[in-house]
Amino acid sequence: MIALIPTAIVLIASFTYLISRPIMQVSAGIRALGEGQFAKPIQIEGPGDMVRLGAQLDWLRERLVTLEEQKTRFLQHISHELKTPPHRVARGIGPPLLRRGGQPHAEQREIARILQRTRSS
Repeated sequence: MIALIPTAIVLIASFTYLISRPIMQVSAGIRALGEGQFAKPIQIEGPGDMVRLGAQLDWLRERLVTLEEQKTRFLQHISHELKTPPHRVARGIGPPLLRRGGQPHAEQREIARILQRTRSS
């Protein structure tokens, strides 16, 4: 009977460690994703369910990497477009709008007037 108590304590400590370790790994993986640390793959060691959860977290990490790259490309394109001087756009649009033939209606004349004013400033 006396030997059962220490054995029970060792078993409880072992199971607690075996259960808490994968949970701590999942928690660390989620924390890393939340902080934007996408470089290191997420791997969970433990029971099959926890390993599958780790694989899903790693899939999420890879998806976030892809989305971050797309966001960066989008911002680069937007930045490039915003750097294009408006007068260059106006120079290319204004006269052709008036030269298309036919009589421009009031809205087209107003757009051409605004573009020419932008070009001259």
